[in-house]
Amino acid sequence: PLRALAMFRAVGSASDRAVLERADFRTLFAADVRETFFRGTAGAARDLSLYAHPWDFDLATITQRVHLWHGEADRVLPVAQARYLARTLPACVPTYVPGAGHFWFADHMDEVLATLIAPGA
Repeated sequence: PLRALAMFRAVGSASDRAVLERADFRTLFAADVRETFFRGTAGAARDLSLYAHPWDFDLATITQRVHLWHGEADRVLPVAQARYLARTLPACVPTYVPGAGHFWFADHMDEVLATLIAPGA
């Protein structure tokens, strides 16, 4: 967890570094990293492989509404990637958050969940 935290501090935006300085978030982050690798590295390696290789389906065939949130200052996953997904998914509802980084959700999970459970979401 400490190495992962250091990596995200090094590459993260100013808003991410502010979130990573909070003890409450560091505790959750460390627990998440420990859980990720609890049974080894295979799951994380598979996730990274999925990011790096073409998927075996066409995103344009996904007709279900997809809500997407992305911080415009995200230096872990560039906003260009989110914009591509939003253009490609036919029923995407994108929200781009100015000045927000990768860990934007830390202070906005209630907003995200409320959107997802709203009628017609």
